Amino acid sequence: MSFVQYSLTDRTVQFICILNNDQMRALFETFMGAGGAYLTNLATGLTNTTNMNREVRDEVRNLITGQANRGGKIVEAPTFSGKKDEDPHEWITMFNQTFATNE
Repeated sequence: MSFVQYSLTDRTVQFICILNNDQMRALFETFMGAGGAYLTNLATGLTNTTNMNREVRDEVRNLITGQANRGGKIVEAPTFSGKKDEDPHEWITMFNQTFATNE
């Protein structure tokens, strides 16, 4: 049951709806599902999403920790000073090999 109320003082229209218990239950079931099933499904979905986020977070932490615990460089990179007895092409080759080894 519903009706409209009009106020002459502030010129507002107010819609007033009065529902009995069965109507109210039907209204809630429309939005929340029978027995709150939609809310239960939503809660389950949020829990699953939270758990997946935790798993991803933990895997990222493991990767970061693994990189941090990696023993550092395996081979020392050669230096190039530009002296006449140094071959720049040989230095570049050695530098690239060192880089590939330390990756």
